[in-house]
Parts: sequence; C-alpha cells; structure tokens
Amino acid sequence: MGSFFKKAAGAAVILSAFSVRGSLMILVAFVLSSTSLSAHEYSELHIHEGSNQEGSSLEGSNEERSNQDKSASVQTRVTQDNDVRQLLELMGVPEQLDQNAKIINETVKKQLGQTVVNDDLRPILDAFNSDLKKSIEQTISWAALKGSYISAYKNKLSPEDLQRGLEFLRSDSGKNFMQAQRLAAMEIKLLTDHLIQNDVINPLNQRLESLKEQLNEMHQQTEGIEDRPTN
Repeated sequence: MGSFFKKAAGAAVILSAFSVRGSLMILVAFVLSSTSLSAHEYSELHIHEGSNQEGSSLEGSNEERSNQDKSASVQTRVTQDNDVRQLLELMGVPEQLDQNAKIINETVKKQLGQTVVNDDLRPILDAFNSDLKKSIEQTISWAALKGSYISAYKNKLSPEDLQRGLEFLRSDSGKNFMQAQRLAAMEIKLLTDHLIQNDVINPLNQRLESLKEQLNEMHQQTEGIEDRPTN
C-alpha cells in the first residue's frame, strides 16, 4: 500500500514539471502502472478501506448508544422525581409545610402587633414583619423544600418500595389511613397544648407570681430597716 501512495506522489511531481501534453501522457502511463498493483497491495488497500468504514460505523454506533443511555438515565431520574413528588403530595407534606409557615408568620405578626412602639418605629416594624414573612416562605415552605424532600425520599426508598407506597396511598385503604392520621394528629395537638398549658405554663406562672411576692416582701423589709432611726 505504501508504494501506491508513493506512485501517486511521484506522478503529481512529474505532472507539475512537464507541458500539458506531456503531463497527459505521463498521467496515462501512471494510471496504467497503478492498475498493476500486486495482489498483496490490492488486498491491503481493500482491507484498510473496509476498516475505515467499519471504524466509522462502530464509532457512530457507540456514540448513538451513549446518547441513548444518557437520555434513558435522565428520563428515569425525572420519572423517579415525579413519583416521589406524588408520594409526598398524597402524604400531605406540601400542605403541612405551608401550614407551618403560615402559623409562624401569623404568630410573629401577632407578637409584633402587640409590641408597644411609637409612631416613628411602626413603619420599621412593619417592614421587618414583611421581610420576615418572605424569608420564612423562602426557607420552610413547600416551594423552598420540595427539592430537598424529593432527594431525601428518593435516596431512602427503592423504586419497588416507592411504587408500593404509591399504590397503597392511592387505594381506598391508603386514603382512609391518611385521613385517620390527620385526625389523630389534630387530637394529639389539642392534647399536647392542654398538657403544656396545665402542667407547664400555669405552674410556671404561679411560681413566678410567688417569687414576685417574695421579692416584694424582701424589698419592703429592706426599706423598713433603712428607715429605722440610728442611735
């Protein structure tokens, strides 16, 4: 095969050195001589050309397979994300997070509203409340935490368990379970609030009042000692 390219290069040099007529004659002679390639040279040339075609075909096939694998991987990830999102929605997670954010906002707003400030500070307090509301929405709402929730559940659940969970929560038994869970959570919250009020807050207030009375008595006794005439 090397002699074939040498012949072609030599012919190009010769053609550039002679007249048009002589060049044509030399070109004819070169073509005739090139057709007398040995069987080994012809076989080598044919194999090389076939190898190039097969190599190009193989590279194209590998690239196409790689693109298909990437596309399938992306599609699988999107499908899993959608399945986890549906699972969380069936579990009521978005509503719970947004409700928590709303409660915090309303609690802070109420406390700030009860704060006694002069008229000059009121606009500053209102601006602070507005900024705090935006901060809470950007931090603990469903829109802010959706990606983190999806990633956490996807890493903890196998695809099989995820599908079983979806099937259960979409069934009548699953819907009844979620309804019972919401009602039970409300009852537990009421019970917890009642216990905290009666067993923690009220006794604490009583102890604070008792301590306040003791301090007042100590203060009065101290004033009485200071008011006594000295000899």
